[in-house]
Amino acid sequence: MLFDHTPGRAMLLLFCLWSAYEDARNKSLPLCGLVFFFVLFLTANGLLALGGILFYKKVLLGPLPGLLLLGLAKISPESVGEGDGYFFILTGLILGWQNNLWLVFYTFLLAALFSLVLMVCRPLRSGKGGRSGRKKKEMIPLLPFTLPVLCILMTAPMP
Repeated sequence: MLFDHTPGRAMLLLFCLWSAYEDARNKSLPLCGLVFFFVLFLTANGLLALGGILFYKKVLLGPLPGLLLLGLAKISPESVGEGDGYFFILTGLILGWQNNLWLVFYTFLLAALFSLVLMVCRPLRSGKGGRSGRKKKEMIPLLPFTLPVLCILMTAPMP
């Protein structure tokens, strides 16, 4: 699997850094960047397949969590962005389905903890003593939360 090799980890880290930056800055991912990384990941996986290293089951099932998120983005607008689904589809090509599922789970867990801290601290800073001062639902970018999770996945022993 591509994640087991140093170039694969470097490509994944570069993709994650670019995605987190774009998501935090624009709250979207440019299509040209997604296509570039998709072609890069498929080419790298194809080279590994020629060398007999690639496990097709892991790669074919890898994008499944991202496909589920993309479906969620289509049926419930504004809860999860389509770019998040595309991101996890592409990470599945490198991580395989199990590690990609861990990446999705821990990313959402970290984002939920951050949101909880925001919910608790924001009313205290506003001086109004409650949530009545906020009228609009705040959107936080999801992909910056993948960076610490990915760093932990890279250093932790893989199943």
